[in-house]
Amino acid sequence: MKIIVDVDGVLAEFNHSFASELGLQVTQEWEPTRWHWPDEMASPEAVKQAWESVNDPKRSFWYGLPAYPETREALERFSVLSQSDDLYFVTSRSGDTAKCQTEDWLFTMGMVMDDITVITVERGKAGIAHDIQADVVVEDRPENLIAIRKELPNARLYLVDRAWNKEFQKGGTTHHNITVVNSILDALELENL
Repeated sequence: MKIIVDVDGVLAEFNHSFASELGLQVTQEWEPTRWHWPDEMASPEAVKQAWESVNDPKRSFWYGLPAYPETREALERFSVLSQSDDLYFVTSRSGDTAKCQTEDWLFTMGMVMDDITVITVERGKAGIAHDIQADVVVEDRPENLIAIRKELPNARLYLVDRAWNKEFQKGGTTHHNITVVNSILDALELENL
């Protein structure tokens, strides 16, 4: 089986750390309700500066992100799965050191395997999913899953329920054959993994 797992929004909590980069003070309970929330909460210049800071190769922003509570258990399961299945962590993280930081983060969070396959993409994940011929994809961004569905009509697609994808869920996921799950662990359960 070939499995693609997104990192931010599925395993790692990006939003609070990026809010800090923007100089915003948010509560621990806060979750953005829209994907492009930085553009709505900060000036274009502040967003640009925050991304420059994130992408500074002297910093380790991606490595420092906190994990969701279920991440360690999921990575333990993935460590076992990686012995028989092909596992890919596909992320839109940016910066020269994003891939390395992501690999280190996965190891630190408990991923145990000889070779972690991390793929960073700038635009869309559908092409990667097609090239890999993924059987299962777990993601938090609906647009990525819709594009993947067009490439792979038989793949099993899971959308992790987050505040920023609720609008999509209201419109219905059944016509795209996307299953909404509460966490990565629910997707693994549905796959009997």
